[in-house]
Amino acid sequence: MRVLLLEDADRNAYEVQDIVDMGFEPDIENTGIGGLYLVTTSGEYLYIRYLTESVCNTCCLGMLSTGYCDLTHYGEYIQFDPMDE
Repeated sequence: MRVLLLEDADRNAYEVQDIVDMGFEPDIENTGIGGLYLVTTSGEYLYIRYLTESVCNTCCLGMLSTGYCDLTHYGEYIQFDPMDE
């Protein structure tokens, strides 16, 4: 499965990532902020903040039906390590 992500809005930089898992997480990094998490084929965890569970479910359904999802209009992603939580 592939996603197109916004890496840096200031530079208008995008990247394509192959992922093995994605879904809604209500509290990443113990901030109380929810959003969409993604796990890449290389084991990196990426996160797009401030997305509702409904929006995340729509993204996941689109991914399941086509194997691809353009996430650039949801904002920049951040990388995190779930072991740090």
